Amino acid sequence: TATAPCEIGLFCGSGKLCTAFAKEGEACSASTLCQANLLCTSGKCGPKHKIGDDCNPQQNGLNGCGVGNHCNLTTKKCEAFSVEAAGAACGFTPTGGWAVCKPPSACKITDPMANTGMCVPQVPKGGDCSGAWTTQPCEAGALCDGKTCKAPAGASCG
Repeated sequence: TATAPCEIGLFCGSGKLCTAFAKEGEACSASTLCQANLLCTSGKCGPKHKIGDDCNPQQNGLNGCGVGNHCNLTTKKCEAFSVEAAGAACGFTPTGGWAVCKPPSACKITDPMANTGMCVPQVPKGGDCSGAWTTQPCEAGALCDGKTCKAPAGASCG
């Protein structure tokens, strides 16, 4: 039996219950997520870092620098993702950056240890989407079930 997806502004939290995202100044944890524009630091939601700010990739991950940005593994500064066309390299770059693929391409991981890959065309419905990807590999209107791109059967919480 499928369950209903969470409404906009909620996420599927512990106990498979739809839960509100924590606001700025509120407590956060691995099970209590901050709103998308915020970062959980020392157990409280606060503003994400901006481009050029110092950051800690081990503490804040790729998401600590705001939407479309990441924490460079080498410089430990927030910077924008690079956006690459089909056929280009994606994932971590030799300089510690992060490269994403310009739609309608997706990043197919070719070296899981280095988290690097190639930008390839998105997979059509019925196509093979097995393997590792950094983003949704299927074309619009389809989702990967781990092997094949299929039309979604309905979202569920949990």
